[in-house]
Amino acid sequence: MEKDTTRLKEMFRRNFPAAVREEETVDRLLSNPENRVFFADEAGAAVLTQNNVLLLAVDEAFRRRGIGS
Repeated sequence: MEKDTTRLKEMFRRNFPAAVREEETVDRLLSNPENRVFFADEAGAAVLTQNNVLLLAVDEAFRRRGIGS
């Protein structure tokens, strides 16, 4: 799970550079064992927990191709 969390954090930072979040908050949110994590290869990811979407990110080069829909 640690490798996934690292990938998710990198994707979060790339796709939301203006988001103001403490590193510890991002770690805590994205590493929760109750999360359901979905990767679209290197193009995107979604993180869901209960009825909430914590992260839905698609790298710019892969947008407008139906990834994340």
